[in-house]
Amino acid sequence: PFFTENQGIFDLRTPTNGQLVYTRRIGAAADDGSAASSDIDAALKLTGTAGQLVYGGFVAQEHDYRNGAGRLFAATRVALPMDHARVGYLGTWVDRPFLDRDALVNAVDYELTPSEDWRISGQFIRSDIGTSGVDLMDLARARGTQPSRFEENTHGYESWLQPDFNRSSPLTHTMKLLYIDDSFDLNDLGYMERNALKQVEWETNLRVASDGGRVSGETQRLYTFYRENTDGQRLPSRFLLSRDVSYASAWKAFQEVRYVTSGVDDLISRGNGPVRLDERVSAYMDITTPRYGDWQFTLGTYLFQQGVEDYSGWLQFLAAWYPTEKLTLRLDVLPQYSADWLVWENSNLFGSYRAKRFDYDFRLDWIPAPRHELRVKWQWIGIDADLRRAYRTDAAGNLLPSSDPVAPFPGNKLGLQNRYWFGIGPMAAFARLYARGGYNFIDEDERGVSELFRDMTDVRDADQFLIKLRYKL
Repeated sequence: PFFTENQGIFDLRTPTNGQLVYTRRIGAAADDGSAASSDIDAALKLTGTAGQLVYGGFVAQEHDYRNGAGRLFAATRVALPMDHARVGYLGTWVDRPFLDRDALVNAVDYELTPSEDWRISGQFIRSDIGTSGVDLMDLARARGTQPSRFEENTHGYESWLQPDFNRSSPLTHTMKLLYIDDSFDLNDLGYMERNALKQVEWETNLRVASDGGRVSGETQRLYTFYRENTDGQRLPSRFLLSRDVSYASAWKAFQEVRYVTSGVDDLISRGNGPVRLDERVSAYMDITTPRYGDWQFTLGTYLFQQGVEDYSGWLQFLAAWYPTEKLTLRLDVLPQYSADWLVWENSNLFGSYRAKRFDYDFRLDWIPAPRHELRVKWQWIGIDADLRRAYRTDAAGNLLPSSDPVAPFPGNKLGLQNRYWFGIGPMAAFARLYARGGYNFIDEDERGVSELFRDMTDVRDADQFLIKLRYKL
């Protein structure tokens, strides 16, 4: 809670789902691989305002920072909102002594709003990564001399520009231009899907007002993007149409169709060459009911191409129960069947799997008394995958059938969080948090999804217990 609450000032994002501050990095797996999580010795966060200027900063130190696998994280943020503009700066720094690595990220963001109809926003970001180590160790030892130290610094850049048109009209348009070079890296404290990317996006939304009939509101959306990497290889691009409808009877419906062009996937092989994929199509729809007494339901279905050629699909069932105004229970289950799930194995070897998967998500929110809150989250994913066919890629990235042996596998992942909050006074609070999580991935395991669900209590990589006391002067 210390890192996720009151974090809005540090919440800067990029068009490709990037985050400059991704708080899950703090307390994550140790750099030496010895533990699934790291203890935090101390952390300090400060936010405030000075006139129109908004500022904030935090620092966090993990256990064994100086002599072990711990890390030191720091971030600072300033933003100046004006009548028709905003400018801001975010800087982050991470020191990782075990890896002899430090990472500095500087970002400037801006927003111009000359009128209610249009706006321009964007960011310029630079990453500076410093690494050091021992060079020519084996050769130096063979000669009876001391190995020398080397240092390497890499600089990377990301920039994006987003004009929004007709913002006050029912028909709005947005364009995004993005460039990320191949040395840019946010992942020490932030999160990024990839670098080495050039992308152009276009989105059009049409809001249809109620005409007094059975439809109370509707939004139609067109979204498309074209992308390629910095080597000029064309990546799969996307064309999407969707419709979101609210009915006067309180029913809601959503439909979406998607077309993905053929292209190169340059990430799936983990640096072992490109993989060429054919064009793909998919369709999704869901329906949400009005409240029936204390209950509300959502039903959804999704049909998509996930691997080389065949289709996969899943069903979703969401039930929400509101027995009182202060108690809500939600259960979300999602069974999935994949006829063709492409998974990288090693080198240029891939496996296409027939897989069964089950996602389970239970949440409880309860306010038993004034100033008391209890929240429980229980999430689980089980996967049972059997080999359909093995493939190897050629120099051009084409997938060719192979006779290589590839083992089936199950996956079993559990996350549980229990949080209790008590408001001691108007400016003070006490919180207690227990979290448990784990992941099991075992080759040659013949358990199915139902057996994995039964054995979920065996999944236990980390337990965390936290007590937090907050008092505001």
